[in-house]
Amino acid sequence: AENSLQNFSYNDLYEMQMGAEDIPEDCQVVAYWDAEQKPAIYHITRKGATIWKEYKDDMDSADPATMKNILKDIVKGFPSAKYSLVLWSHGTGWIDEERNSRAIIVDNENNSTSNKGNWIEISELSGILASMPHLEYIFFDACYMQSVEVASHLYNYASYIIGSPTEIPGEGAPYHLIMKALCQANPQDIIEGYASGYKTGNGVLLS
Repeated sequence: AENSLQNFSYNDLYEMQMGAEDIPEDCQVVAYWDAEQKPAIYHITRKGATIWKEYKDDMDSADPATMKNILKDIVKGFPSAKYSLVLWSHGTGWIDEERNSRAIIVDNENNSTSNKGNWIEISELSGILASMPHLEYIFFDACYMQSVEVASHLYNYASYIIGSPTEIPGEGAPYHLIMKALCQANPQDIIEGYASGYKTGNGVLLS
């Protein structure tokens, strides 16, 4: 969240805690958060969110090696029969004419709200996911990530890819409405729960 979405990230983490009572007994929710404070991994349970690990220094969360190590920490610290992954940030989808890149996740490395910084290219994300257990789904809470080109890079690593082929509102997912669906890896309920948070005003297109 070291980008222009930083303020929204606080509300999203709060929404996860609001929806914690819907987390099934046999599921664990883990969130990595890198904003103004030191990067940390949060363990979210029905009792709330606690810091499981706090990193000593600020990190470039858009560095492929950093992201790979974070995911390794989570998999090692939270053994599970099945895993799913939500990626939240800005996304450019397949082609960003201004940057000439295909990317998700921007980190400006200075705890500000600027979007000028490193991004993870889709090809780099593919390499990161290759070291992960097979995922029930990859859910992109980001703009422009549902395209044939993105799916062609990532389809080997998940049973479902959930995302939007267009822009999504800055508020992103209403996590308090979809916690159960996320934990149960139910793509249709994730999509419908997401949409239910936007009954008026701007909507969202997901598949």
